[in-house]
Amino acid sequence: IPTVWHTIEDPNSFEPYFAQAAGFDVIATTDGTLRPAYREAYPRAKVVWLPLAAQPTVHQPAHLEDSPADFVAVANWYENPSRLEGVRTVFEPLVDAGFSLALFCYPSHRWPEKFDRGWRGATNYLESGRCYPAGRIALGLNNQSRGTTMTSMRTFEALSCGKPLLAAASDAYGPLGFERDKEMVWSDSPEETLRLARGLLEDPKEAARMAGRGRAFVLAWHTYRHRLSCLLGVLYDGVDPGPLP
Repeated sequence: IPTVWHTIEDPNSFEPYFAQAAGFDVIATTDGTLRPAYREAYPRAKVVWLPLAAQPTVHQPAHLEDSPADFVAVANWYENPSRLEGVRTVFEPLVDAGFSLALFCYPSHRWPEKFDRGWRGATNYLESGRCYPAGRIALGLNNQSRGTTMTSMRTFEALSCGKPLLAAASDAYGPLGFERDKEMVWSDSPEETLRLARGLLEDPKEAARMAGRGRAFVLAWHTYRHRLSCLLGVLYDGVDPGPLP
Protein backbone atom coordinates (compact mmCIF):
# COMPACT_ATOMS: atom_id res chain seq x y z
CA ILE A 1 0.00 0.00 0.00
CA PRO A 2 1.65 3.28 -1.06
CA THR A 3 1.94 5.84 1.70
CA VAL A 4 1.69 9.64 1.60
CA TRP A 5 2.88 12.20 4.14
CA HIS A 6 1.53 15.76 4.01
CA THR A 7 2.04 18.72 6.31
CA ILE A 8 1.11 22.40 6.37
CA GLU A 9 3.57 23.23 9.13
CA ASP A 10 6.89 23.03 7.32
CA PRO A 11 7.19 26.56 5.85
CA ASN A 12 7.63 27.94 9.37
CA SER A 13 8.71 24.78 11.19
CA PHE A 14 10.66 22.59 8.78
CA GLU A 15 13.15 21.20 11.25
CA PRO A 16 10.65 19.92 13.86
CA TYR A 17 8.49 18.18 11.24
CA PHE A 18 10.57 16.87 8.35
CA ALA A 19 11.80 13.80 10.28
CA GLN A 20 8.20 12.55 10.34
CA ALA A 21 8.37 12.08 6.56
CA ALA A 22 10.91 9.25 6.79
CA GLY A 23 9.81 6.04 5.08
CA PHE A 24 6.89 7.45 3.09
CA ASP A 25 6.58 6.83 -0.65
CA VAL A 26 5.29 10.33 -1.36
CA ILE A 27 6.16 13.47 0.58
CA ALA A 28 3.74 16.33 -0.05
CA THR A 29 4.51 19.86 1.10
CA THR A 30 2.34 22.95 0.84
CA ASP A 31 5.45 24.99 0.07
CA GLY A 32 7.07 24.04 -3.21
CA THR A 33 10.29 25.84 -2.29
CA LEU A 34 10.96 23.08 0.26
CA ARG A 35 11.02 20.25 -2.26
CA PRO A 36 14.82 20.29 -2.72
CA ALA A 37 15.35 19.94 1.03
CA TYR A 38 13.06 16.91 1.21
CA ARG A 39 14.65 15.33 -1.87
CA GLU A 40 18.09 15.70 -0.36
CA ALA A 41 16.97 14.12 2.91
CA TYR A 42 14.81 11.38 1.32
CA PRO A 43 16.14 10.62 -2.19
CA ARG A 44 13.94 7.51 -2.58
CA ALA A 45 10.68 9.37 -2.03
CA LYS A 46 8.64 11.26 -4.59
CA VAL A 47 8.34 14.85 -3.38
CA VAL A 48 5.46 17.01 -4.62
CA TRP A 49 4.00 20.46 -4.08
CA LEU A 50 0.47 20.00 -2.74
CA PRO A 51 -1.07 23.34 -1.74
CA LEU A 52 -4.13 23.78 0.39
CA ALA A 53 -7.45 24.14 -1.43
CA ALA A 54 -11.22 24.63 -1.19
CA GLN A 55 -13.97 22.06 -0.68
CA PRO A 56 -16.90 23.25 -2.84
CA THR A 57 -19.48 21.23 -0.92
CA VAL A 58 -18.56 23.27 2.16
CA HIS A 59 -17.36 26.56 0.67
CA GLN A 60 -20.31 27.89 -1.32
CA PRO A 61 -21.71 31.38 -2.03
CA ALA A 62 -24.43 32.65 0.29
CA HIS A 63 -26.53 35.81 0.52
CA LEU A 64 -25.18 38.70 2.54
CA GLU A 65 -26.61 39.38 5.96
CA ASP A 66 -29.15 42.21 6.13
CA SER A 67 -26.63 44.59 7.72
CA PRO A 68 -23.20 43.27 6.75
CA ALA A 69 -19.92 44.71 7.95
CA ASP A 70 -17.64 46.31 5.38
CA PHE A 71 -15.12 43.49 5.79
CA VAL A 72 -15.10 39.94 7.11
CA ALA A 73 -12.19 37.73 8.13
CA VAL A 74 -11.78 34.18 9.39
CA ALA A 75 -8.39 34.35 11.06
CA ASN A 76 -6.82 33.52 14.40
CA TRP A 77 -4.36 35.86 16.09
CA TYR A 78 -0.74 34.80 15.64
CA GLU A 79 2.41 36.83 16.19
CA ASN A 80 4.91 35.49 13.68
CA PRO A 81 6.54 38.27 11.57
CA SER A 82 4.68 37.57 8.32
CA ARG A 83 1.35 37.51 10.09
CA LEU A 84 2.02 40.80 11.84
CA GLU A 85 3.18 42.35 8.58
CA GLY A 86 -0.18 41.43 7.05
CA VAL A 87 -2.05 42.89 10.02
CA ARG A 88 -0.15 46.17 9.69
CA THR A 89 -0.64 46.25 5.92
CA VAL A 90 -4.32 45.28 5.63
CA PHE A 91 -6.23 45.08 8.89
CA GLU A 92 -4.83 48.00 10.84
CA PRO A 93 -5.36 50.74 8.24
CA LEU A 94 -8.95 49.62 7.62
CA VAL A 95 -9.89 49.51 11.31
CA ASP A 96 -8.11 52.80 12.00
CA ALA A 97 -10.02 54.40 9.12
CA GLY A 98 -13.32 53.40 10.72
CA PHE A 99 -14.39 50.57 8.44
CA SER A 100 -16.42 47.85 10.16
CA LEU A 101 -15.03 44.33 10.56
CA ALA A 102 -16.73 41.01 11.28
CA LEU A 103 -14.06 38.73 12.75
CA PHE A 104 -14.24 35.00 13.44
CA CYS A 105 -11.54 33.13 15.37
CA TYR A 106 -11.01 30.62 18.14
CA PRO A 107 -11.64 31.98 21.66
CA SER A 108 -8.08 30.95 22.48
CA HIS A 109 -6.72 33.14 19.67
CA ARG A 110 -8.64 36.41 20.14
CA TRP A 111 -7.26 39.61 18.60
CA PRO A 112 -6.14 42.81 20.36
CA GLU A 113 -8.96 45.03 21.56
CA LYS A 114 -9.38 47.38 18.62
CA PHE A 115 -9.88 44.42 16.26
CA ASP A 116 -11.73 42.25 18.76
CA ARG A 117 -14.67 44.65 18.85
CA GLY A 118 -15.84 42.94 15.68
CA TRP A 119 -15.54 39.39 17.03
CA ARG A 120 -18.53 37.28 15.98
CA GLY A 121 -17.52 34.03 17.62
CA ALA A 122 -15.58 30.88 16.88
CA THR A 123 -15.58 28.75 13.75
CA ASN A 124 -13.87 25.64 12.44
CA TYR A 125 -12.90 24.15 9.09
CA LEU A 126 -16.41 22.85 8.43
CA GLU A 127 -18.10 26.15 9.30
CA SER A 128 -15.76 28.79 7.88
CA GLY A 129 -17.88 29.13 4.73
CA ARG A 130 -20.87 30.18 6.83
CA CYS A 131 -19.01 33.21 8.16
CA TYR A 132 -18.52 35.15 4.94
CA PRO A 133 -22.08 36.55 4.59
CA ALA A 134 -21.24 38.73 7.62
CA GLY A 135 -19.17 41.13 5.47
CA ARG A 136 -19.08 42.59 1.98
CA ILE A 137 -15.37 42.02 1.31
CA ALA A 138 -13.22 39.21 2.67
CA LEU A 139 -9.78 39.96 4.08
CA GLY A 140 -6.84 37.58 3.79
CA LEU A 141 -3.73 36.94 5.89
CA ASN A 142 -0.85 34.49 5.72
CA ASN A 143 1.51 32.98 8.25
CA GLN A 144 4.22 33.29 5.59
CA SER A 145 4.45 35.75 2.74
CA ARG A 146 7.97 36.10 1.35
CA GLY A 147 10.00 33.44 -0.43
CA THR A 148 7.23 30.83 -0.22
CA THR A 149 4.62 29.16 -2.41
CA MET A 150 2.22 28.52 0.48
CA THR A 151 -0.84 30.63 1.10
CA SER A 152 -3.53 30.36 3.74
CA MET A 153 -6.42 27.97 3.17
CA ARG A 154 -8.69 31.02 3.50
CA THR A 155 -7.48 32.25 0.11
CA PHE A 156 -9.13 29.29 -1.59
CA GLU A 157 -12.09 29.06 0.77
CA ALA A 158 -13.13 32.71 0.57
CA LEU A 159 -12.93 32.72 -3.22
CA SER A 160 -14.87 29.46 -3.44
CA CYS A 161 -17.55 31.20 -1.37
CA GLY A 162 -17.76 33.87 -4.06
CA LYS A 163 -16.30 36.66 -1.94
CA PRO A 164 -14.26 39.57 -3.28
CA LEU A 165 -10.90 39.09 -1.58
CA LEU A 166 -8.44 41.76 -0.42
CA ALA A 167 -5.33 40.14 1.00
CA ALA A 168 -1.86 40.94 2.20
CA ALA A 169 0.74 40.42 -0.51
CA SER A 170 2.34 36.98 -0.80
CA ASP A 171 4.92 35.45 -3.11
CA ALA A 172 2.63 32.41 -3.35
CA TYR A 173 -0.10 34.01 -5.42
CA GLY A 174 1.80 34.09 -8.71
CA PRO A 175 3.01 30.46 -8.65
CA LEU A 176 -0.55 29.40 -7.78
CA GLY A 177 -1.79 31.13 -10.92
CA PHE A 178 -3.61 34.10 -9.38
CA GLU A 179 -3.48 37.35 -11.31
CA ARG A 180 -3.56 40.61 -9.44
CA ASP A 181 -6.79 42.55 -9.96
CA LYS A 182 -8.34 39.61 -11.82
CA GLU A 183 -9.34 36.90 -9.32
CA MET A 184 -8.42 38.89 -6.22
CA VAL A 185 -6.47 41.95 -5.10
CA TRP A 186 -3.53 42.13 -2.74
CA SER A 187 -1.74 44.99 -1.08
CA ASP A 188 1.86 45.85 -0.24
CA SER A 189 1.18 48.92 1.89
CA PRO A 190 -1.46 50.51 4.14
CA GLU A 191 -2.02 53.25 1.57
CA GLU A 192 -2.67 50.70 -1.17
CA THR A 193 -5.02 48.82 1.12
CA LEU A 194 -7.19 51.89 1.64
CA ARG A 195 -7.28 52.62 -2.09
CA LEU A 196 -8.25 49.04 -2.95
CA ALA A 197 -10.79 48.84 -0.14
CA ARG A 198 -12.57 52.02 -1.19
CA GLY A 199 -12.61 50.88 -4.80
CA LEU A 200 -14.24 47.55 -3.93
CA LEU A 201 -16.82 49.08 -1.63
CA GLU A 202 -17.70 51.91 -4.03
CA ASP A 203 -18.08 49.62 -7.05
CA PRO A 204 -19.90 46.50 -5.81
CA LYS A 205 -20.66 45.33 -9.36
CA GLU A 206 -16.97 45.16 -10.26
CA ALA A 207 -16.24 43.57 -6.89
CA ALA A 208 -18.85 40.91 -7.70
CA ARG A 209 -17.34 40.31 -11.13
CA MET A 210 -13.91 39.83 -9.57
CA ALA A 211 -15.41 37.45 -7.01
CA GLY A 212 -16.97 35.46 -9.83
CA ARG A 213 -13.65 35.16 -11.62
CA GLY A 214 -11.98 34.12 -8.38
CA ARG A 215 -14.55 31.44 -7.67
CA ALA A 216 -14.34 30.08 -11.22
CA PHE A 217 -10.55 29.91 -11.03
CA VAL A 218 -10.51 28.09 -7.69
CA LEU A 219 -13.14 25.60 -8.83
CA ALA A 220 -11.13 24.95 -11.99
CA TRP A 221 -7.74 24.37 -10.33
CA HIS A 222 -7.74 24.54 -6.54
CA THR A 223 -10.15 22.09 -4.93
CA TYR A 224 -9.27 19.02 -2.91
CA ARG A 225 -10.44 16.92 -5.85
CA HIS A 226 -7.56 18.42 -7.81
CA ARG A 227 -5.16 17.68 -4.96
CA LEU A 228 -6.27 14.04 -4.78
CA SER A 229 -5.94 13.72 -8.55
CA CYS A 230 -2.39 15.01 -8.25
CA LEU A 231 -1.55 12.41 -5.60
CA LEU A 232 -3.09 9.58 -7.61
CA GLY A 233 -1.09 10.64 -10.65
CA VAL A 234 2.12 10.59 -8.66
CA LEU A 235 1.37 7.27 -6.98
CA TYR A 236 0.15 5.26 -9.95
CA ASP A 237 1.26 7.04 -13.13
CA GLY A 238 4.53 8.60 -12.03
CA VAL A 239 3.25 12.03 -13.11
CA ASP A 240 3.44 15.18 -11.01
CA PRO A 241 1.05 17.68 -12.62
CA GLY A 242 1.36 20.13 -9.76
CA PRO A 243 -1.41 22.55 -8.79
CA LEU A 244 -1.64 24.02 -12.30
CA PRO A 245 -1.29 22.60 -15.83
